[in-house]
Amino acid sequence: MMLQILTFGGPFLLTVLGGYVAVSPPNKKYKWWFVAAFILVGAATVYGQIRMQSEVDSKLETMLTGGADYAYFRADPSDLSNGKGPYQLWLVGIGNVYAVNYWISPESAHMNGNDPAYGSLDAIKPRIDIVNSGPHASTRTLPLGDYIIQFAAKNGEWHQKLRFFIADGHVQQTVSLWDQAGKLHEIDVSK
Repeated sequence: MMLQILTFGGPFLLTVLGGYVAVSPPNKKYKWWFVAAFILVGAATVYGQIRMQSEVDSKLETMLTGGADYAYFRADPSDLSNGKGPYQLWLVGIGNVYAVNYWISPESAHMNGNDPAYGSLDAIKPRIDIVNSGPHASTRTLPLGDYIIQFAAKNGEWHQKLRFFIADGHVQQTVSLWDQAGKLHEIDVSK
């Protein structure tokens, strides 16, 4: 709020001071008070405009690149009840993510492009221009197994581990995601 007052009120105050000095020039006794006021208000206005522009630039960059938003794959829990597979993957956006591409490989390939298994599940595909917040059906399906999915987008790179397995006679899934900083996020996929 203070930045807006400085940014918009400063030019108004400078106009009023300038108008007053033009109509009724101050005598020598008060001349330096007006000079100091012009300098002080002018500097505060410039400072406010620079800070406000910096905030706008930061918000715009986050909006254009996706900031810390990310996406991940999961199966719809109701699809797991048939127990047979393969299971349709849903791409879930946490926030809006732009210019997204991904690569799915078996976990056994350890994200090593020289391992023949690395290229066994996926192929080059067009990027997804935007993944909006929430789940989106994809055309990809996967059977039981452990997978690594690598993502690249305007805001960076991250990867996830997707696991389909049988426990207590039911198909289960787990999703673990490592963000750009290498921090692990366990995603609740029970819903």
